[in-house]
Amino acid sequence: MITDLTLKDKKLKKIFCDRFKIESKFWNEDNAKAHLLSSTIGLAPRDLIYLLFDVEKEFDIKIEDKYIVSGEFCSFNNIKNIILEQLNTEEN
Repeated sequence: MITDLTLKDKKLKKIFCDRFKIESKFWNEDNAKAHLLSSTIGLAPRDLIYLLFDVEKEFDIKIEDKYIVSGEFCSFNNIKNIILEQLNTEEN
C-alpha cells in the first residue's frame, strides 16, 4: 500500500533526479540527513533556489521564509518534513 508520505517522498526524489541528476537510490538514511551543500551531496547555494521553486511548484505550496532564514531548508529529510508541515498547515 502506497501512503501519502511515500508519494511525497517519491515526488521529492523525482525533483532531485530531474533537476540535479541525483537518483532516488542515492537517498539512503545518511545521505537524506546530509546538508545539501556538503561534499556528500555537492549542491551549490544557487541550487537551493531552484530547489525551493521546484518544491513549491510540485507540491503547490509556499515555503515560509522562516525555514530558509533558520537554515532548515538544507537536507532531503528536512525539506520533506517542511513539505508535510506546509501541506498540513494549508489543509487546516
